[in-house]
Amino acid sequence: MTRPPVEKDAPALGAVTTVGARLSRPISRHARVSVDVFNIFDKPASTSDYFAAMHAAPPAAIADTDFFHPADGRSIRLGLKIIF
Repeated sequence: MTRPPVEKDAPALGAVTTVGARLSRPISRHARVSVDVFNIFDKPASTSDYFAAMHAAPPAAIADTDFFHPADGRSIRLGLKIIF
């Protein structure tokens, strides 16, 4: 499945799905530890994509370009929640 283009006549953008997981465990009555893993399969993705026609000097130099902002790769977060 593809995402619809933002602008008329721009190419369609591919859809991306990432997988994340959380493990959480109490370590006492007042504390809990957790581990989060984001983008488990380290799939390349982007947070935003767009297409633009760039006009540069000289006027005949026109380039159609896809721009993107890459998303984070696989990452791990360790958390500790303490209840007072």
